[in-house]
Amino acid sequence: MKKSFRLRSARLSIALALSLCIAVPGVTLAIEPPVPLMDFSSTIHIDMAVSNSLAMQQRNLANRGRSANTQRSANTQRSGKAQSGGNAYRYTHNAAVAREVSNTMVSAIRQTLQQNQALTPAIEQQLQQLGAADLLGEVRQALRRDGYQPDSIATAMVFWIVVNYGIAEQADLSQLRGHALVQQFESVLGNDAGIASLSVADKQRMADTLYWAGSLQIGLYAQAVSQGDAAQIRQRVGAARDALSAIGVNGRIRNNANALSLG
Repeated sequence: MKKSFRLRSARLSIALALSLCIAVPGVTLAIEPPVPLMDFSSTIHIDMAVSNSLAMQQRNLANRGRSANTQRSANTQRSGKAQSGGNAYRYTHNAAVAREVSNTMVSAIRQTLQQNQALTPAIEQQLQQLGAADLLGEVRQALRRDGYQPDSIATAMVFWIVVNYGIAEQADLSQLRGHALVQQFESVLGNDAGIASLSVADKQRMADTLYWAGSLQIGLYAQAVSQGDAAQIRQRVGAARDALSAIGVNGRIRNNANALSLG
């Protein structure tokens, strides 16, 4: 049975989209993820991973004309680090760090609403309810159900990319599968010195911020679609395309029967 991120109403969109946006009736949140939501180089690491993955594929393509033994040897020499089984992208989940990230994200939403003079007592109460909800727990459970390891920067990066790709293409997010993308990111992040230098808590902060940012985008897009707001749909689609362009993957994502990969 093919698996996907399964962001449909029976699962994550009920827990996330409705909580994030439809629970704030009559208000369009003027937030453009991932700014200011990613403030510790999350997108820089994604850009690096994308570049390394594409470079690795180019090296492999250049070796295709060689014999099978020569090609295998060249791939081992040129990408041995990436394939040596490192798991620098992994971390151990900590509930306190997850709560810290959730508080930061809710505060960012509150600040944006305040700046737009849209924060009413009723919305403040709803934000407090959102802050008390275990949004990241819902994300982690949904990912596990669909065969992903959630405590991974690689998975979080792919989650964010798949969400942006799905919105940019106005595709059915429930059908998109990111397993091949996760493997590509794991291969280049496994022994990456920058990722390895992060503390366990910082790895989780990065991943949880990506989960939050992607979930917020789902909510904003779901709100626009549910309201039939063509202008907001265009804005969300444009923001998603801009996000993919910012990390250099717009137009570089291959969609093979809803299975996504970089190429």
